[in-house]
Amino acid sequence: MSVLPGSLKAILLAMLGGSPPPALSEGEWATVGAMARQHRLEPMLAWRDGPNTGPRWAVPEAVAARWREALDHSARQSLAQQAALRLLSASLTARGIAFVVLKGARLAWSVYPAPALRPMRDLDVLVAPQDLLPAAQALAQAGFSSPLAESALLARAMAEDKHLPPLWHETLGVAVELHHRLTDLPARRAYHVPQLDPAAMLAGAEAVELGGVAMPCPRPNDLLAHLMVHALYGHRLDCGPLVLADIHFLLDRETIDWRSFWEAARQDRWSRGAALLLALVERRFSTHGAVLPPDVVQPPIEMIEAAEEAMLQDLDERGHGEAMADLFAARSPAALGGAIRRRLTPDKQVTASEGEGMPAWRFWPVWAWRRISRLADRARDPRVAAEARQAAALLRWLQS
Repeated sequence: MSVLPGSLKAILLAMLGGSPPPALSEGEWATVGAMARQHRLEPMLAWRDGPNTGPRWAVPEAVAARWREALDHSARQSLAQQAALRLLSASLTARGIAFVVLKGARLAWSVYPAPALRPMRDLDVLVAPQDLLPAAQALAQAGFSSPLAESALLARAMAEDKHLPPLWHETLGVAVELHHRLTDLPARRAYHVPQLDPAAMLAGAEAVELGGVAMPCPRPNDLLAHLMVHALYGHRLDCGPLVLADIHFLLDRETIDWRSFWEAARQDRWSRGAALLLALVERRFSTHGAVLPPDVVQPPIEMIEAAEEAMLQDLDERGHGEAMADLFAARSPAALGGAIRRRLTPDKQVTASEGEGMPAWRFWPVWAWRRISRLADRARDPRVAAEARQAAALLRWLQS
């Protein structure tokens, strides 16, 4: 008997938490393997299936070999990222620029059993807004490419984005994102986006040993808040299930001041999201320690299942799914009109890259028609439409 696609997602999440897989067909293993590859889960699965974590799983050798290959690749990449992190730290420290190492880099070398289990696309580092350009210049002198020549991109990043365009170190093969904000600006989304305070995170940084070098990092409470707000309100969980492993290993190794955590979550209206992510971690990793206050709503099972679906959505379709979810989530004609306007307003980067110097009155109709056509085409896919409806239900629950 074949397993339904939604059930395969649940199986993969259970495997991430350490549960052995059931018997699957060759086609089902191909689907599970594709999801694991797309969401950077293969190194963790190789470790779960390894000799140091219990009995080996009944996994086809071709699948297990690919996982082991991904783990080896991640180990090599983590060495390059470690070198980049040390270079970055030395460069910024020499200039007297205060910084904080964010998210994956903080976690990989301090709470995970091995850094290779936490693959990273780039290294995220926070600096104060007034230090953003000096930090970029310092890293440019250290061998990281600089966006300073592209004044339009730089101005846009300062005014509208959380970080500069990625800085790339050609020799090390590592990208760095210099952040001056922790969250998207409220106008970027159709829903409430909690606004974490970067100045408070910088002021409260603590030294943590990352790969043998002490570096400024967020305190555990700040780190947990950033992980949750970034994954759920910034990315609507399309950054994948690694956030569950992040939270699990963080809670396993660090002490959280739960009273102040929930006070902060209630104050900026993300306590429901925090409760949801903790419920997901508990469900798949059996992580204990977080107690929900009486005034925080326990997530219903349908919201937990919708969140798990969102975590393993096809990344090639996430733009269309997100657009449809915004439309489905609108509760009034005004909200629907706002969602449509946002989706039919190209940002400056799109206009610059696709407009080829055309005036807006010529570029916009062509771009908008192309966007509407692609969205209508994907809306006819029952799977994409179903995932969008689930995502919309999740958004409505979070905002209620």
